Amino acid sequence: MAKRGYDWSSGQVYTDRIVPSFVYPSDATGPSWCHESPYLPPGWEEGSPCGANSLKHMAMRKTLLDQRPLTALHFSHFPWELSKYLWDCLGRCRKRTLHMWEIFTTVYPQEFKEIAPYYSLKASTKKMSLRDYSRLIHSPSLSWGTVMTISTDHADLHGLVEISKITNLVALDITVPLPLKSTAKADDEIPITNLTDRVVRSWGELALAGEAFNNLRILMLHLQTDITLRIFSYLDQFPSLEVLIVVGCPQLADDSAKNVGQQHGWNTCRVNATNKTIYECYTSYITSTNSTDNSKPPEIRSLPLLEFSLGAPDAKEYKSKHKSVWFHRQVQNSSVGLPNRKRTTEREVDGKASNNVKRQRSKPVPKSQKSMNMAGLLAEFQRFYILLLN
Repeated sequence: MAKRGYDWSSGQVYTDRIVPSFVYPSDATGPSWCHESPYLPPGWEEGSPCGANSLKHMAMRKTLLDQRPLTALHFSHFPWELSKYLWDCLGRCRKRTLHMWEIFTTVYPQEFKEIAPYYSLKASTKKMSLRDYSRLIHSPSLSWGTVMTISTDHADLHGLVEISKITNLVALDITVPLPLKSTAKADDEIPITNLTDRVVRSWGELALAGEAFNNLRILMLHLQTDITLRIFSYLDQFPSLEVLIVVGCPQLADDSAKNVGQQHGWNTCRVNATNKTIYECYTSYITSTNSTDNSKPPEIRSLPLLEFSLGAPDAKEYKSKHKSVWFHRQVQNSSVGLPNRKRTTEREVDGKASNNVKRQRSKPVPKSQKSMNMAGLLAEFQRFYILLLN
């Protein structure tokens, strides 16, 4: 609810708008904070050698002291110049997080893309469910594209199928952990899930129904020994898939794979992708000489990119003996579900915030922490900025 007000000291007429924000208990983290910290470093720029800090600086510290309550709705009417100032401050203290990157990418799609078109989150260990990771990197409004690498030792077959729900997925790499020397007995080893034709068939059925992989351009498979030539018929259902890269997949590396691939419209390229990451392959793809084709709309090429990996080894650790094959095909009219990338409207942000609040209200919140009003703080920050301009 918006309330108009008048500042007698400056003569400014302003509008206060209360934005609900969930205040986490002190011991809570949430999915966004399993691998990153929401807090400013203790004592960072707390004092000033020249006396008291400016009101702008104090408001910045109060806003960024704890990033957890901040949502995209808080910044829907916030000047870009102030948000850029906050992002620069986070850079100075090395506390830029995926949470803030996603907020600014959603609210300021044009401006923020000029200074931060890329973010990387690489998780070496799994600290929450795969569904929580999927929610963390998912953008239903296609505010950014996700380039994902996942090791099969962190996902079961059901989890691999669930990856299809990430609608902003533009590139996917399914890999396995590299064999390590260990003294443990074979009976103590945890079985590792392998990607199978059945999983790819499930993906194809979901893609055919228009429920998955509408924006997937590149699929990369590392050391998937159970994959056979049948996947070519399943990949026919992927509406936007143009590149298939296989590394160390024996059943897709011989001449029979090339022949079957040609029957389904795939051509092979002489590209050594053994030591390349999926992100490097994707950036090469969107900047290739054929990037002006109708199959690659400008909206996809210009999307900010989130590179996310879960338990994946370094691409340089793969031995050169693993043979790689690069399949390529032309897909027409692959611009599925791409929105107009203008600044996010209030209604879009409102919907996200209300969904988050509904999801979080189930957790008890201490009464002593309900007094924080982040919207009021940001409004005061904005009024101070307007006074400086005048």
